[in-house]
Amino acid sequence: MNERTIHRKADSEVENRKGAETALPAAADGADLPSEVETLTAEIQVYKQQAGACIVEIGRRLARAKELLPHGAWSAWLAEKVEFSERSAQNFMRVAKEYSNPQPVADLGLSKALLLLQVPENERAEFVANSHEVDGEEKQVAEMSKRELEQVIRERDEARKAAEAARADAETWKNTADAKEISLQNAKKKVRESETAAKSAELALAEARKLSTQAETAHEKEYAKLAAQYAELEGKLKAAGEAAKAEPIQAEVVPDEETLQKIRAEVIAEQAAAVEAAEKRAADAAERLEKAKNPTALRVSLWFADVQDLAVKLDHSLAELHNQQPETAYKFRDAIAVFYDSCAAKMKGK
Repeated sequence: MNERTIHRKADSEVENRKGAETALPAAADGADLPSEVETLTAEIQVYKQQAGACIVEIGRRLARAKELLPHGAWSAWLAEKVEFSERSAQNFMRVAKEYSNPQPVADLGLSKALLLLQVPENERAEFVANSHEVDGEEKQVAEMSKRELEQVIRERDEARKAAEAARADAETWKNTADAKEISLQNAKKKVRESETAAKSAELALAEARKLSTQAETAHEKEYAKLAAQYAELEGKLKAAGEAAKAEPIQAEVVPDEETLQKIRAEVIAEQAAAVEAAEKRAADAAERLEKAKNPTALRVSLWFADVQDLAVKLDHSLAELHNQQPETAYKFRDAIAVFYDSCAAKMKGK
């Protein structure tokens, strides 16, 4: 039935109803109901006799009539003119509001149309078009009873929730696995770093032992050399003394006692200096050996040496910057001084 036919029937219905007494309250100004409401009433009665597609049209007209009727006239108009309960009218209006396209519910009726509101609007047409399993049988929505449609929608929602829960569990397991993999990789990295540090410590210890051995060998050789020189000098002095006793020499070539004492003192001083230098080298070697036994101490020593080297380079760079940009150099010096003070405080605190 087209729109023109519906309006003709509506006009006829209006004529038939003219003069009928109603229990509707008067409008606020005492006049009769708006003529448009009379037309809407007739159209609703016509649409009530049509197929399911008219559900949306009925709902639209109910909503429009509610806007036009005076306050308090809605319930009486529904009951006496349209023969609807307020609940039924609300259902019609809800369907009209939710279904911008009435085609999916053309043959379904109000109850099924209301049930289908549980399906998202963007999925509703596809849901109606597809068949669904009901108690082992494939059925279209139009073939289902209200109970069967409720069951299909409920099972669909339950399946969707189960799928979402499964996806959430999978995501949780994936995140957990990723976290464990990261932890494992970090642990492997730390093991590799520890192995590298251990190898470095072993190499440093071997080098320190080598240096210690070389130092000890050098010390022994130096000591033996000095001892030989001392023995040689003693022998020469002794030989010179015996020769002087056995065969007097000319007075001008015989050194006096003071000269001999001075020579002895110089020789002893040279020997002492040589021994002291050898002992210092041995002490340095022993210190390096001791540090090599403790990898942490060795690392601290190496880092400290690097820090000293960097401090020298930083000082040179600041001097160059001072020649170019004195103000910037002063700012850097202040910041570096604060940093050094902070480091000194930390070192004292430890």
